[in-house]
Amino acid sequence: MGYLDRPLKKQDLLFNEFNITLRDIDKKELNTYIEKLTLFKDFYFLNFYDDQRFPINLSFSINDFIFKLKKIKETIIDEIYKIIYYKEFSKINNIYNFIKEFKKDVKNIFKIKFLEDKENLKKIKLSKDEILFSFDFNIFLSLFVFLLFNNQDLKIYVSNKNLMIMFDIDQKNYKNIKEIVNLFINKNNEINNSYNNRDLFVKISDIKFEVLKDELSKSNRYKIVLSFKLPTGGYATTFIKHITPINPISSTKTKFIQFFD
Repeated sequence: MGYLDRPLKKQDLLFNEFNITLRDIDKKELNTYIEKLTLFKDFYFLNFYDDQRFPINLSFSINDFIFKLKKIKETIIDEIYKIIYYKEFSKINNIYNFIKEFKKDVKNIFKIKFLEDKENLKKIKLSKDEILFSFDFNIFLSLFVFLLFNNQDLKIYVSNKNLMIMFDIDQKNYKNIKEIVNLFINKNNEINNSYNNRDLFVKISDIKFEVLKDELSKSNRYKIVLSFKLPTGGYATTFIKHITPINPISSTKTKFIQFFD
């Protein structure tokens, strides 16, 4: 940007650059990480808010949640086929409207309790309305993903304060996932790729990575030294969840539930 005669502000931020080391990776899952990192080069990932946005406790049944999603999908399966398989792009806005209609019903499954941690809330510097919007966005995006992608290509990240449904990209499903993503990022289709002005997809760029032996591991484990760039508003931790295997052997707290038809 060159020199400025004023302090930099948030809106001046052009992109974020990250340098991250993933450790304790077992040899059996190393190829999975490499495959996903290679496929995500100059591709998009789902722009979920991650756990650091949520000083809350969630109470819900994952089985009730999945059951509710499947019922919704049955309701609008004809609309989905028209978009994905028959390329009736005019129907895409119908999907947005359906999701908004069903979102309230889905949110009723969750009981949100804000943590009584004023110090943590102060650090986060978010109002309760902002936190609730973040959760609302994650539910919207989870519905969006579940309705448009094949169940076997999805994984659910569930914690005691957050939930995300992500596509689990690999060489077999990459083409199909890319085609669906392109439906919503192609400006020629005049599709609004956002929900209340937040992008549904974020493009990752300049991915570089190196695989080395993990010198901190007591067993024969590996590390991946990773660097990439994200536009403003993208969460690096969310991207890491995209590339983490469904049942990681390494000692990560990130665990997933796999969808099946």
